[in-house]
Amino acid sequence: MEVNEPALVARCDALRQPVTDLTLSGIRAVMDPKAVPRAMAAINQVSAVLAEGTTGIDSPRYLSWHATASETLRKMMEALEAGDGAASWKLFTDRETLFTDRETGFNELGAACQGCEGW
Repeated sequence: MEVNEPALVARCDALRQPVTDLTLSGIRAVMDPKAVPRAMAAINQVSAVLAEGTTGIDSPRYLSWHATASETLRKMMEALEAGDGAASWKLFTDRETLFTDRETGFNELGAACQGCEGW
């Protein structure tokens, strides 16, 4: 499937590596406190892309994800700052949180970016 929204393609490209880094470092932070700084850096990178806004993006799935992602990233960061990698990761993976919710979670980001390189 080809994505015909240049702004969406640019956002998906910008998010691909930070989201991958967040996934890997988030898992590691559960078991190894030394991984917490990398997870925090990944959250900051994803947040920076979110801060670019949604101008030029019409994808309902991306817009749904974008509307809720900042709050969950903030909560993940708070958990990491408190030294609780497990709580941060749970926010990323728990079925009842925004990241895996079928309407607003990272599932939505993946669906919105489907067809973009690396997704």
